[in-house]
Amino acid sequence: MGHYVREDQPLVPQTEAPIRDLRTHRGWRVVVSAFLDHDDDRAGLRLRFFAPDGKLHGADDVLMGLEEVQIGSLFGGSDEIFAITSNEEHAYNAETRIWFLPESGSPVSLLSFRGELRGFTGSAGGETPGVAIARQMFDGAHAETKGTVQEFYLWTSETKALTLQPR
Repeated sequence: MGHYVREDQPLVPQTEAPIRDLRTHRGWRVVVSAFLDHDDDRAGLRLRFFAPDGKLHGADDVLMGLEEVQIGSLFGGSDEIFAITSNEEHAYNAETRIWFLPESGSPVSLLSFRGELRGFTGSAGGETPGVAIARQMFDGAHAETKGTVQEFYLWTSETKALTLQPR
């Protein structure tokens, strides 16, 4: 899950434990905290997005097991991106979410899917800016439906969007 980040406790309710503090060069800050939801009898992670001016610009809940987190200019340009993969106790339950962190305004959700990141590519060295993913396939009941599909999403800086590339 992560280590307790004591200095971030004032940024989250007392019933949550901050475990990650991630920052970008332009000043975006994402605080990840662990919580117990007694009503639903589950644990989870809560993300809080703080803009460069220090103001809260959104929050989101993800699964309890933190697998991977990345923040920064992940496509090689000046655009700042936040990506997280979380999981729970069962196989084929990984969940990944990717946000664009704009110069002003609130974070923009770019992609949310069951599966894992395979890697970001940047424009340096002639690479096509984008993200490779492994989308998990499972109907929840039949073992023969388990598997992954490899996909690549192209990043277009002008429109600040990811577009699935055909195979």
